[in-house]
Amino acid sequence: MNELHLTKILKGHEGEMFWNPLLGDVELYYVEDDVCVFYQNNSHFVVPDNGLDMLGNLVLFPSKDQMAWDIWIEHQGVTIPKIWKDFVDSSYFVWDEVIGHLSQYEDALHKSMFAHFKINKLIGISYGGNVTKDEWKDATTTKWIVSFDNNGNLTIWENNYLYFSIAAFHTQEQANEFVSYPENIELLKDYFMV
Repeated sequence: MNELHLTKILKGHEGEMFWNPLLGDVELYYVEDDVCVFYQNNSHFVVPDNGLDMLGNLVLFPSKDQMAWDIWIEHQGVTIPKIWKDFVDSSYFVWDEVIGHLSQYEDALHKSMFAHFKINKLIGISYGGNVTKDEWKDATTTKWIVSFDNNGNLTIWENNYLYFSIAAFHTQEQANEFVSYPENIELLKDYFMV
């Protein structure tokens, strides 16, 4: 999951247990502006809002058995955004001036770059997470690619080899759900400059 904002996701879950790979079960003690503080064995453990350590590793999970935040969030009754407008309006996204600046351009290249960003964030949060570098290198891992053929028709195809695409999903169901929203098809058209 990209762009994790634990302070927004975990607000109101104080006293609940979560899991850290080194410490095991930790209790959410309190949430501040940019950190979550956990308690275990008479000591405190601070996790930044993005949930990452200095090396970029995720250090907090819903539980040892449930490592996917998007699934945990879904079970909490929180609506996961499925289109860009809902994503921007939700607590998952902190608007950035650079992205706001980029959105003002109307030429195809800038629209493609902005669509790339949006697709990446939507897949990362709402559609099972982005395909990782290791998954791309692994020929045994099936990826589902959304693209357009030479006639401009939308296609979803299975990929087991190294063919990188930003519009890649772990399952066919995730790909189908993504393209079920007309707003997402428009993003794909902007990205592929169709």
